[in-house]
Amino acid sequence: MLDFAIFAVTFLLVLVGAVLYLYPVMAAGARHGPGAGSGRPRGPARPLPSARDVAAGPGRACTLLGASRQASGIPGLAPTDEKDGNLPDIVASRSLHEFLVNLHEKYGPVVSFWFGRRLVVSIGSIDLLKQHINPNRMSNPFEAILKSFLRYQPSLNGDTGESHLRRKLYENGVTKSLQSNLALIQKLSEELLAKWLSLPEAQHVPLCQHMLGFAMKSVTQTAMGSSFEDDREVIRFRRHHDAIWSEIGKGFLDGSLDKNMTRKKLYEDALKEMESTLRKVTKERRGRSFNRHVFIDTLLQGSLSDQQILEDTMIFSLAGCTITANLCTWAVYFLATSEDVQQNLYKEVDRVLGKGPITHEKIEQLRYCRQVLCETVRTAKLTPIAAQLQELEGRVDQHTIPKETLVLYALGVMLQDSSSWLSPYKFDPERFSEESAMKNLSLLGFSGSQECPELRFAYMVATVLLSILVRKLYLHPVKGQVMETKYELVTTPKEEAWITVSKRS
Repeated sequence: MLDFAIFAVTFLLVLVGAVLYLYPVMAAGARHGPGAGSGRPRGPARPLPSARDVAAGPGRACTLLGASRQASGIPGLAPTDEKDGNLPDIVASRSLHEFLVNLHEKYGPVVSFWFGRRLVVSIGSIDLLKQHINPNRMSNPFEAILKSFLRYQPSLNGDTGESHLRRKLYENGVTKSLQSNLALIQKLSEELLAKWLSLPEAQHVPLCQHMLGFAMKSVTQTAMGSSFEDDREVIRFRRHHDAIWSEIGKGFLDGSLDKNMTRKKLYEDALKEMESTLRKVTKERRGRSFNRHVFIDTLLQGSLSDQQILEDTMIFSLAGCTITANLCTWAVYFLATSEDVQQNLYKEVDRVLGKGPITHEKIEQLRYCRQVLCETVRTAKLTPIAAQLQELEGRVDQHTIPKETLVLYALGVMLQDSSSWLSPYKFDPERFSEESAMKNLSLLGFSGSQECPELRFAYMVATVLLSILVRKLYLHPVKGQVMETKYELVTTPKEEAWITVSKRS
């Protein structure tokens, strides 16, 4: 069973992560070989197969589940292609999220489709999600996918008790770094404010660019300490980060990274340099005390090996930067386009903070700010898909989900389902004054005990940033800007998002 579970999770990662990158490339004719198998060696970890290899699969694990999709009893699409299943339909839809939106609109809240010869079930209703009986929790897509693509050892390869303790150490590291670095996050936010205050009022601000830079400083300094107070170190780290992130999913899975030696060398050099930096920080901070406690200090206090510390710090750096940057980008953009919401947030910040400093106690009182961030996650569909393995047979509504089926949670569909949200396409933070709305968000993994540590970090950083910005600035949209969205692991603007700012009187 463990062998199948490892295979199924690898398959799931390819489906949720790789389809978002690979198939737009394949649609242009780039259907290539074995993908990740020939990248940089990683000891005993197995190379990740290509999407086509996984979809076809070895032996029992990929036996066609019935002669046709009707065998599942769940409404949905019959395979369009004998080998690829419904991959051509996903390509035509431009993203897996948009494919699922169309599928649920046509067939209802529980649907099925085929990834190669594998049956996949998607749930697109919060009410039906509550019925989904499965002993496994949703996987953290960032941790799982990044570990696979970087060829780090997945949790399934180790003792479950040890994995649980390692996960708790990771979560405690995020918590302690936030507790110890609030003043730092405030300082970085004020630096960005000063930069924006220095701009002419009519000048367009490149929101994505600035938020990524701000997130990069926040994550590196709270994760690894004072060595990243030097902007040159941050710029170097960002260059390596961008080189790695640009190849994750795309270059490995379509095989193009192996075929382009220049790109391959850039990727491998970036990964080598980034890992070298993490090892250097680990060595510098081991057994020593510093004024600020950072993420890596918590890992060093545990019983992890140097390799495990490197891996967990790498995952937090990559996922933390991406989630924080995009949460801040969408939050500022929505505030700029929602004058009433921006004014309500200003009133709360002025009432709670006044002219005093930001403290953890005062952050807890910024309830409307938290509503703004929750509504940002919902409206932007910040992470549109999650998934898990149906290890035991389960039921949803009148449908039976067979054992060893891969189940997608169409979060992007559920986040804008009119049966769960009044006026679902309207940006309205007031909806989260209702307990039922917060419960729905928590069930989807975006709040409460189910939220991933990287999102919890991003919520805190964004709260500090928004509080500082709205106290001093009006945020304005750029007239005529049409915001198009790109749905990947994290939802991002397709092009740069622009705003303008002006000083509050």
